[in-house]
Amino acid sequence: MLNLHLNRQFDIISIGECMVELCRTQGENHFKMSFGGDTLNVIVAASRLGGKTGYITKVGNDMFGDYLLECFKKENIDIACIKQCSAPTGIYFIINAPDRGHKFIYYRKNSSASFLKYQDIDINYLKKAKIIHTSGITQAISKSCQQLVKKILKTVKKYDCIISYDTNLRLNLCDIEEAKQNFNEILEYIDIIFLNFPYESENLLELKNPQEIFKYLHLKGIKIVILKTGKDGCIISYNQQQNKIHGNKDIKVIDTSGAGDAFAGAFLYALCNKLIPYNCAEFANKIAQMTISKHGTVNSYVFD
Repeated sequence: MLNLHLNRQFDIISIGECMVELCRTQGENHFKMSFGGDTLNVIVAASRLGGKTGYITKVGNDMFGDYLLECFKKENIDIACIKQCSAPTGIYFIINAPDRGHKFIYYRKNSSASFLKYQDIDINYLKKAKIIHTSGITQAISKSCQQLVKKILKTVKKYDCIISYDTNLRLNLCDIEEAKQNFNEILEYIDIIFLNFPYESENLLELKNPQEIFKYLHLKGIKIVILKTGKDGCIISYNQQQNKIHGNKDIKVIDTSGAGDAFAGAFLYALCNKLIPYNCAEFANKIAQMTISKHGTVNSYVFD
C-alpha cells in the first residue's frame, strides 16, 4: 500500500497555476475578487480543513501577484517557494446565471505561472511533504511546465513522496494527443489519481468500463484510483477492492466550480490523518457536496 511518512513537515505540497478570480452573479453589477486554480484549490480545501500545506507557482510582480500572496498567507499556505516575475498574473472571470449556467473567460496566455520551470524548484522543500500534488492543467499551460512536472515527479519518487495527480483534462489548453502524451509520460510515477468519469477516462484511456479502467491503472502501478462521477458521487479502487460512494441528490446545485478540487483536497487531507482510502472518499464526497450549494470556487469552501 502507500508508505505515508507521517513525520514530514507538510501534509501536501501542490504545484501549478493560480489566478485571480473575478466573479459576477446574475443581478449584480460588479465582480467580486477572489482567487483560484485547480492545484491551488486542492490545498485551500486541505488547509481550511486543518492540513499543513505549501504551494509552488509563479505570480506576477504586480498588484494581483501581491494580492495572491497575501491571500495564501491568510489561508495558512506556506509560500516559501513561490516566486514573482515580470510576466502578469493570470486572471479569469466567472459570470453566473442560474438559467444559463456559468461562463468562464480566461486571460492566462503567457501569464506568470506559465513561466514556472524545473530550475525554480527547491527539491529539498518538496522532500518535506507527505504528498506532492499536481495536474494535467499544470502540464498543459506551457512547455516549461510540462517538462517541470515530468522531472519533478521522477525526482520526488526517489525520496518516497506520495504523488497525487488530477487529470483535469482541458482541451482548450492542448489537443487530445498532447494531453495523452503528457499523461502517459508521468503515469509510472503516480500513486493516487483522480479522474472524471466517463469524460476523462474515455478521452485519455479510451476505456468506458470502470473495471477495465481500474485494472489498467493498477497494472501501471497506481495504488488508489478515484473515478469522480459528479452528482452520483465516486467510485474508488484500492487494495483489490472497489467501492461506490453515492451522492446526495437532494442537494440543490448552485455552482459546481471547484467541487472536484475540494474533493481531492479533502481526500488527501483525510489520508494524511490516517483514514483508510474508502473513508477518505466518503469524507471527500461530503465536502464536495457542501461546495455545490454556494457560488464561487474557494468562496464555497465553507466546511461547517
